[in-house]
Parts: sequence; structure tokens; C-alpha cells
Amino acid sequence: MRWGVIVLASLSLAIATQAIAADPAPTDPSNTATTKPAKKPAAKPAVAKPDPVKPDPTKPAPKPLVAKPAKPAPPVQHVEKPPPDPCLIRTNCKFSPPVDAGNEEGGGKLAVLPARVLDLKDKDGVACRAEAGPNVYWLLHGDPAKPTSRQLIMQECITADIDPPAIAIQANLVSISHINPGTVQNGFTGIYSLSPLRLTNREECAITTTSETPSFREMSLDMENLHGEGSALIQIGDAEHRRMKAEYGCQDKKAKLHWLVLPRVVADAGAMKAANGTLGSCATVMKADGKHGYLVHGAPDGADKAEIKIVAIGPRSFLVQIVDPGHQQGERDRLDFFVSETGKLALDAESEKQIAQFGVDIDGDKIGAGGGVKVTHWSAKTASGHDATMLHVVLPGPGLQPAVTVSYSEGSGKSVRRVVASSALLRGKASSLGEMFDFTPYTSCAIKNGALDIIDWGHVHAPITVGDPP
Repeated sequence: MRWGVIVLASLSLAIATQAIAADPAPTDPSNTATTKPAKKPAAKPAVAKPDPVKPDPTKPAPKPLVAKPAKPAPPVQHVEKPPPDPCLIRTNCKFSPPVDAGNEEGGGKLAVLPARVLDLKDKDGVACRAEAGPNVYWLLHGDPAKPTSRQLIMQECITADIDPPAIAIQANLVSISHINPGTVQNGFTGIYSLSPLRLTNREECAITTTSETPSFREMSLDMENLHGEGSALIQIGDAEHRRMKAEYGCQDKKAKLHWLVLPRVVADAGAMKAANGTLGSCATVMKADGKHGYLVHGAPDGADKAEIKIVAIGPRSFLVQIVDPGHQQGERDRLDFFVSETGKLALDAESEKQIAQFGVDIDGDKIGAGGGVKVTHWSAKTASGHDATMLHVVLPGPGLQPAVTVSYSEGSGKSVRRVVASSALLRGKASSLGEMFDFTPYTSCAIKNGALDIIDWGHVHAPITVGDPP
């Protein structure tokens, strides 16, 4: 019985303890009478606010505080890393002594380092032909023993059975010449400045190796000035032909046909007209003085200031600028285009039968054309203050780039005083026509100060592939 009382007492005590923890006892109201109220914090003495400061009208107002701008971070300099040196990862590579290449434009010393890589391959993975000489060339800046930088500039890979190109290194120049044999024996020479690396001149020579119509033609281009000249000789004798073939007779003095190369570039005729633009350095020039272009009628006149500038902006699209202070009121001058779809592409008798002529009549602001020729014209002032007649001429026909000669006649009919042309034109002879050359891969032109000017020239991508025509 005693154990039962003890158990019940313990159980009652546990239940009571849980009840107290879960529900605390309410406040005893009898204690409220004796509980003292909490003291309120003493109030702080009032502090008098100062009167606002009134600005003095006799003194200038203070400048507002402006946060200083944070200093800009220094520009990140992107240093172009030199191309990987193939001789560092090949065991079959041999260097040749550096070749002195003079000084660059800024005066720094230049040298060309040749090397021979035996297992070199072209871009298609074809093994290059084994030769004894170098096939990879680097440009070294500074002391050749301790260059400040180097650039892989040339790589030669010959896969066909042809003679390797001839490479000549001069003061900040390198010339690469190669010959492609065949029915028409072609030779190309590219002259490059080393620093900066760009094409400065391009020369081309072709000699037919057939005995039916032996002939030769050559062309020389000045990339910086967008200027080119060509010459040719057709139906030469067998002995002369054999000599020219043996000596590879480029720049032969017996050439009978001559022409100016008409440059082709990228330009927007609509933008030119909207800007009342003129032709600046991005064009070839013909003048009445007989020193620029070819006088095919009349005599040269140094006092005659007539000047014609031409540039092609498509296979059959041309921008032309005519400045002719000697133009007589009521006189109708004429611009002619002589076109052949074969021309210089085939110096044979058959090409003489395929020639077309398109004319544009010019009488001040009155411009007329027929035969499917489209002409847009506007008036402008040149940088020298001369009045210029500007033309955009589009010739009909296929989109192929033809052989072409442009001529300008002062006067019309029996009163024609002078005719200047872009080639030594022989009427009815397509072989006497000139030709265009597409400068687009090398030269950039843009409207600058109202004129179409050259803004960059001689574009090349390093390394130059020796063996490809420039």
C-alpha cells in the first residue's frame, strides 16, 4: 500500500510540474497595490536652435561640391605575338645566315632570316618539293643576333615541276619573280616593302609559245598611286620570238601597242552624287598636254587644261570627271568607250572583229547617250576650284570585265581639235585596246573632303605564299 501511495504522489507531482511549465501563473492582483510604478526618464533640457545663416548678397555664392571623376583605367595594350617558329618544333630545320634588309621607315634595322624546313606542306596538305635552298623567311627587327620581334613573312612551297622563284632582298624591299611555262609563258614579279609589309609594284609578262601568232604583252602596276601601264607586240617574226622566249623579253623596246591600265576599285556612285563628290587620287588621269594618256588626234597643247579622270567601279561601270576650261559654248565634246570581250585575252586576228563603241555627248550640262548606255551626271568643284562635270557611266553587255579604252574628243565632227585616249588606239583594232585591273584586294578608296581618295593600299596577308601570282 505504501508503494502505491508513493507512485501516485510522484505522478501527481510530475503532472503539476508540466502544467506550471506550460501555463505560467497569472499575476496576483493583491500584489498590484504594493508594486511601485516605473519611473519616467527625466526630460532633457530644450536646446535652442541656431538661426539659419542668410547668404551675404555682397559675396559670391559658394560653388557646389562636385565629385571628382574617377581616373580612367589605363588602356589595355594588345601586343601582337609573333607567329610560332616552326623550327622550334621540328628537328629537320636548318637556318641560313640573316640577310641585311636595310632600315624600316622609322629608322630601325631590318634583316631577313631564311630557313629550310624539309617536311613543309601546302595548305592542301601536299608535300612541298624538296629543294636545296630556304623555303621559310622571317623578318627580324633590331639586331639580328637579339631581335626585338620577328614576323613570318614568306613561305615557299613548290609542288609542280617548275623552276623555283627568284627572291631578291634589298633595302626594306623584297622582289619575288616566277615563271609559269605553257602555251602562254607567264611571268610575274611582286615587289613588297618589308615594314610595313605590303605590295608596292606588280609586273606581268606573257609570251605565246605557238608559232601561229607569236606575241608578247606586259603590264606594270604602281600600287601606291593606282597607276598602271601596258604594252604588247603581235605577229612578230620567228627569230624575234625565239630571242624573246629565251631572254623572257619583258620591257621590250620594240612594243608597238601601249595603254594605261584603268583601275577598278569599290566605290558607291550614289554616295558620290549625294556628296557632289569629285575624283581625287583614286583614279587614272589623261590630259591634253600629251604627257598623260595618248593623243590619237591633234597636237599636244600645254596651255589646254583639259583633264579627264577615270576609275572603274564594276566590270562595265565607270566614274568619270571632266575638267575642260577651254570648252567653247555650244561645242559638243564627246566621251567614247571602245570595248572588246576578248581584246588582250586573245591577241589574235579573230579578236579584231569583236569591238563595240559607246558614246556620251557632252555640251555643258546637256548630257546625251544612246545604245543602251546609262548615264548619271552632276556638277562639282574640284579641290583646286575648277568646275567639273561628273559622270557615272554604265555600259550594256555581259558582266565580264572587257578590254576597254576611253577617249575624250574636244569638239565634234570636222571641228575636233584633239582626242586623248587611255591607249594608243587604232580604229577597229581590238588588240590596241587597254585593259582594267582589279585593285580591290590591295587598295581601299573612300570619299574624303569631298573627293574619292586612296585611304590604304598594298594589302597583303602574311606570310606571302611564294609561287602564287601577286
